[in-house]
Amino acid sequence: MIPIVFGIDKSYILQVFTVMHSILKNSKAEIHFIVLSKDKIEPYTKEFVAVLSKTYRNFMFEIRMVDESAFDDAKLYHKHLSHSSYFRLLIPELVKDYEKCVYLDSDILVNGDIQELFSADIEDYYVAGVQDCHRLFGRDYFIFFNEHLKKNMPSAETYVNAGVLVMNLTKLRNDNMTEKFLLQAKQKNPYEDQDVINLCCYEAIKILPVRYNRYQHYTGNTAKLRFERRSAGEQGGADWNQPFILHLISRYKPWLNKKYKSSDLWWETAELFKDSYAYQSLFQKCREPGEDLRELKHLFEVCSKEKKVILWGFTDQGRDVCDIFLNRGILPYAFCDNDQKKQGESYRGVSVWNPDSVTEKAEGIIWVITCKNAFEEVQRQLMDAGAEETDIFHFIYNNRDKEEYFVIDPRYYEEELQIIALCENDKAKMEDSAFLSYIQGQMKKENMEDETYLYLYSKYRFDLWLKA
Repeated sequence: MIPIVFGIDKSYILQVFTVMHSILKNSKAEIHFIVLSKDKIEPYTKEFVAVLSKTYRNFMFEIRMVDESAFDDAKLYHKHLSHSSYFRLLIPELVKDYEKCVYLDSDILVNGDIQELFSADIEDYYVAGVQDCHRLFGRDYFIFFNEHLKKNMPSAETYVNAGVLVMNLTKLRNDNMTEKFLLQAKQKNPYEDQDVINLCCYEAIKILPVRYNRYQHYTGNTAKLRFERRSAGEQGGADWNQPFILHLISRYKPWLNKKYKSSDLWWETAELFKDSYAYQSLFQKCREPGEDLRELKHLFEVCSKEKKVILWGFTDQGRDVCDIFLNRGILPYAFCDNDQKKQGESYRGVSVWNPDSVTEKAEGIIWVITCKNAFEEVQRQLMDAGAEETDIFHFIYNNRDKEEYFVIDPRYYEEELQIIALCENDKAKMEDSAFLSYIQGQMKKENMEDETYLYLYSKYRFDLWLKA
C-alpha cells in the first residue's frame, strides 16, 4: 500500500481528485489517499470518491482533520496559498500508521507509475525532492535564497520544491522534526512551509531527478532553451513536454486560463468529474483562448464612443494604461485612487480624483481597473456605489509578468503578439494591422538596431518565448 498525502481546504476538492485520477490511471499499485484538511469536506468528497470507484478498485480514501491553530503565527507571503500549505509539516504525527509516504500538492499531474517515486531509497534522509526548477534551469534569480536562509544554509544546492516529497516518517518522528517545523514556522519564511522543510532538514535531503517535479514553465521550447544555456545531463531531453510529474505552480493554473501549457491535459483528466458542480463552475469561469483579445478590442471600441473613461489606480501601470489610451485617441476623464496622498495629482493632463466624488455620478462612466491583484475588491467597491458590472473592465494586457509568457501555450503566441501590438501602437502614426506586420517583419530580421523593436523585445522578452 502506497500512502499519498495531500493538504487542502474545501476550495481545492476537484483539483485534488484530478491528481488522484492522474495517479490511478497510470498505476496498478494499491494506493491509500490521505487528505489533511481543517474543513469538514466529507460531504463534498463523496460524489468524487464514488466516481473514482466506478473505474478503479485499487485505492482507499480517507480524510484526517487538522487543527489549524498550530499555524496561527505562520505568515503567508503568496496570495494564491492558504494555511493548508503548512499541513504537510504535521504529516509525521498525523500519519503514524506508515513509515514512509509521498506528499503531493494539488496542482500537479502524474504521468507515470507512482510506485517508481515511492520506491526511492531514503533510509538516511528526512525527505527526497527535486531542486527548485527556477534555479535548476538557470533562471537569473534565486529570490528565496535570501539573508535568513544564508544564515542557516551554507548552500542552496539541496533546496527543493516542497510540492512533491518522499518523506521518511520514521526518521522524522525519531528526531522530533515536527516540533522543529512548528518552531521554524513562527519565523520569517518567505516561501512558507517550503522554507521550513529546507531549513530544518538541510543536512538530510535527497535530490531527485527533475522529471519528478517539473514546472510547466520548463516544458516545450522554454525547457529546451534553458537546457541549452545550462548543462543538465540526464535530467533533460525526453520529458520536455510530458514529465513524470508536471507541477502547475504559482498563479498560472489551467482551471483559470486555457491558454496555459498543459491546460488540455488537466481538463481531460478532470473531465471524469464533469457532472460535479465544482467542475461545471470552474469550466464556466475559465478563460478561453481568444477571450483576452476579444475583450481588449471590445474595451477600445466602447471607450472610443462618447463615454467618460476613468482609470482606477494611479500607479506606474495606471499611467502606462493612460499612455495606451492616449495613443489610441482616447482621452481618459480622470484617474481614481483610494490613496488620499495621490488625490489631486495629475498625469498628462488627467487628474486623480477621490472615488466618492466620481461614483456619485456613476452613470455613463466606463471604469478601467488597472490594478493587477485587487480587481475583485475594487469591482465590489464600484458596484456597491452603483456602477454596472458591464461597465467595469480589468486592464492588465500590457503588464503580464515575464514569467507568464513562459507558461502560455505556443499555440496562442500569435494572440499574445496581437495584444502587444494593440497596446503599443500609436494609431496616429500607423494602423493596427500595419504595426503588427511591422513587428512580425522586424522579428524575422532580428533587427536590434530598430529602436521600437528593441524596446518591445526588451519589455516583452521575446527571446524567452517567441524566439525560444
